[in-house]
Amino acid sequence: MPVARERRGRGTRGGVWRAGVFGLTLWGVGMLALLPALRVARPAWKASLLENATNVAAHLAYGFAVQLVVEEPARQRAHRRTSDAERQASRVG
Repeated sequence: MPVARERRGRGTRGGVWRAGVFGLTLWGVGMLALLPALRVARPAWKASLLENATNVAAHLAYGFAVQLVVEEPARQRAHRRTSDAERQASRVG
């Protein structure tokens, strides 16, 4: 169970690595194969260096955002389902 091992020991280091790989994979599949095949965008090898750098940075940011959203519920183990009345009673302010 790699997920349970990561929660106990390593923290988020593995998640950051996976987020980068996920973002770069999306960029690679999209910009090197899918979008040029659909004639939606120029292939990466015909784009400028600045355009490719911008696309890679955007896909990395997306990968990190997805990683944060996916792993956050596991970090909040004490949370449980509550009723509307319980949430209303526990409001502050």
